[in-house]
Amino acid sequence: MLIAQISDTHVRPRGQLYQGVVDSNAMLAAAVDTINALAPPPDLILFSGDLME
Repeated sequence: MLIAQISDTHVRPRGQLYQGVVDSNAMLAAAVDTINALAPPPDLILFSGDLME
């Protein structure tokens, strides 16, 4: 079984940076793209931690 985990995404309103530095929305999009490109695909995707800010 292949499990992918995404944690502490800190999704922010569009255009706002996390702690004024990190574009967490863009990083989440990149992580999702990476997971979608996995072969074989994961059997389970687990979201944990602080999902929103």
